[in-house]
This record gives sequence, structure tokens and C-alpha cells, in this order.
Amino acid sequence: MRRDVNHSILLQTRLDEIAAGFGTVSAPLGAAMSHAALSSGKRFRGNLLLLAADASGGVCETIVDAACAIEMVHAASLVFDDLPCMDDAALRRGQPATHVAHGESRAVLGGIALITEATIHYLSRQIEAGAEVVKLFDSWAGSLKGRDFDDFALAPARRIIAALKERHPDIPVIAFPREAGERYIGFAKATGADCVALDNSVEAEWAARAVQVDGCVQGNLDPRHMVTGGPDLVREAQRITRALRGGPHVFNLGHGITPDADPDNVARMIDAVRSA
Repeated sequence: MRRDVNHSILLQTRLDEIAAGFGTVSAPLGAAMSHAALSSGKRFRGNLLLLAADASGGVCETIVDAACAIEMVHAASLVFDDLPCMDDAALRRGQPATHVAHGESRAVLGGIALITEATIHYLSRQIEAGAEVVKLFDSWAGSLKGRDFDDFALAPARRIIAALKERHPDIPVIAFPREAGERYIGFAKATGADCVALDNSVEAEWAARAVQVDGCVQGNLDPRHMVTGGPDLVREAQRITRALRGGPHVFNLGHGITPDADPDNVARMIDAVRSA
């Protein structure tokens, strides 16, 4: 891509192109999304990424889409910040806030939809850049119950996975609705995920009976064992491996590894899994 193209123009042009498809779900929701994403602003975050890319060898279409994804997520965060339950701001950059212009419900749904679209574009570009598998982390899914889980955890995951499968049908997608509990059951089928990742709040034996019947599972060693090590690490790693060996299983932690983890414990974990 040419270096002499103005970054702001490049970013805004691509964002306009993406926003043209916002109304595919519903015109009112698309209008709320466009109101939030296309409002006037300097777009510092997206432009900083383009500047960094330029300094590292040049801006390409992949980087432009990543910059647009950043801007969409930022726009969603401003929508939520302005809500009456948060900052209760009536104006944003001198214009009516999204919840004022389109109503609170549509503003919330529009914010979620912006994050969803940003995720689709970002992960699609990661795949085009060489990713062989992608994973959706929904770290707060477990805080949602009933209809809220369906609307704000399951539905966005289904939308993201469907879009990725349309563009990249051969790329596996792992879904991780952390602390979903009983809602892990059927999540892969409901969303189209190739694998569902489990956190360490559920037992591997239960997952083998209730979740793995639908296909691949990933997980779910407690990350604290990467800190404490010892016999408990070996015992738990082998218990999980044995419990889930009856079906497809990707061994992993139940959440992210912590900064105080001992690298030697990672090697012990691998040895324990291989010897189970």
C-alpha cells in the first residue's frame, strides 16, 4: 500500500466501507452503530497503529482493518460510558450521545454489535496473516444468567463464528465462555464452535459426560498449579487428561497463566500430561 496516502483518510474510508454493512441485521441497530462509530473525532488509536506500521515497513490492508477494529471497540466503550447508569452524558463531542439519539436499549445493543463486528474483522485478518486456529475469550460470560447469557454471550459468539466460517470454512474456532457452568452444555452446537474451552470451575469428569459428547473440549487445569507446582500439579494434570481421554481434548489451563508462574512447572505439566 502506498506510503503517501494520508492515514486519517485511509482509516476513515475503510471505516465507512465497513459501516455500510452495519444495517444487515436491522436498519435501526445499524443506525445506532454508525452514529457511534462514525462520529467526528481524531481517531488517535487507529492512527497510532497505522503510524507504527508505517515505521515498521508500511501500511497494508490487514493493518487498516485492525485499526478499524480498534476504533469500533473504542466507539463501543464510549457508548457504554455515556449511558445514564454510567456517566449519564447527554453529549459526545458536541453531538447527542448514542443513547440520547437512538434510545438506551439500541445503544447497548449497538455497542455489543460494534465489538462483534470488530472481532470478526480482526480475527479474519489474523487468519489471512497465517493463524491456523482462533479462540474467542468471553471472560465475563459467567456473570450473565438466563436470557442475558443468550443475548450477550451466546448470540455474539454465534454471529462471529458464522462470519468467520463463511470467510474461512477450514479454520477451527474455539469458544471460551468463562465460568458458564451449566451453560457450557450445548454451547458448541448453539454457536457453531469447533471446540469449547472450559475454565477450572467445572470438573473434567462432569465435562466428559455433559460437554464432550458434542465434540472437542479444551482445558482445564487451575492456573495456580503453574505457581505452586509439586505433586498436586502432576496429579491434577493427569486426572484431567484421563477424564477427557474418551473424546477430542486439547489440554490447557482453565484461564491465563499468571506472571508469578514458574517456567519449570510448565515443563512438569507437559511431562505429566504425556505420561498420563
